[in-house]
Amino acid sequence: MLQRVRESLGMELSDIASRTKIGVSHLRAIEANSYEHLPAEVYTRGFVGQFAQLLGLDATQVTRTYVRRLREARRSGKPETTR
Repeated sequence: MLQRVRESLGMELSDIASRTKIGVSHLRAIEANSYEHLPAEVYTRGFVGQFAQLLGLDATQVTRTYVRRLREARRSGKPETTR
């Protein structure tokens, strides 16, 4: 969803990275749900919140949903890489 919103706003990942100071590789991993490529949950939570806020989304709701899926994927041991 983050990728679709970002693209609909005409923003590049490099734009997001320069405004948030989050590395492009982490932003790509967030968009692709590549949980195995993300840092500790506390950092990921902050990254997702900043990303969502910059896109004009409800950062709290987006972060809550994303972290729930992150925890489920890490508990199951299965990487979830979907777009």
